[in-house]
Amino acid sequence: KQTLALKPNFLPLTVKRTDTFEVRGELIMDDEDFAFSSEQRMNWLRAKNNKRPVDKRKTEEELLESRFKNQRNAIAGSIRRETADYEVRATFFAYDLALSDHSGDMASHRYRVGTLGALGFVASMTLADDLLGSGDILERVETFGKLRELGEVPYPTDGIVLKADHDDDRKRLGETTSRPRWSMAFKYPDMRKKTILRD
Repeated sequence: KQTLALKPNFLPLTVKRTDTFEVRGELIMDDEDFAFSSEQRMNWLRAKNNKRPVDKRKTEEELLESRFKNQRNAIAGSIRRETADYEVRATFFAYDLALSDHSGDMASHRYRVGTLGALGFVASMTLADDLLGSGDILERVETFGKLRELGEVPYPTDGIVLKADHDDDRKRLGETTSRPRWSMAFKYPDMRKKTILRD
């Protein structure tokens, strides 16, 4: 039995708009998606292995070599497959709504994100607001970094993106040949942890 390779959360099948628009976002595996998908993959590998002749079967350690190594690799590999023999879960986070007309309220990125919520999407900015609460930019960047170190951000990330909200400010700031000046990625230092090497 084959199923769709991916079953994304927060990706509505229908939306209540009749005009043409584009939702921009990213498909990720959060911690729950990764745990579920990893278990499904390992169960499939074990079942497949049990159908082999006894002398051809792999050990559990050998099977573990084919497990999902991390969330980024798991989602990248799963996206490329049209079908799979096991269920893979992922989460779609929207980060902008592109319309033919950005006049009025739609000139605000925050307003467009609110519109995404009304359409049934979950926006990455909404998740950040839920995690960080209120505060100025520097406070929110520092808080996000602390939550990341504590493992309280439910997906792997090495930074946070800061953007100008209003389209007028974005136009005024302009772009370089490689990136917009109104958007900046802040990268946190690599996390360091102690471990013990055993023979």
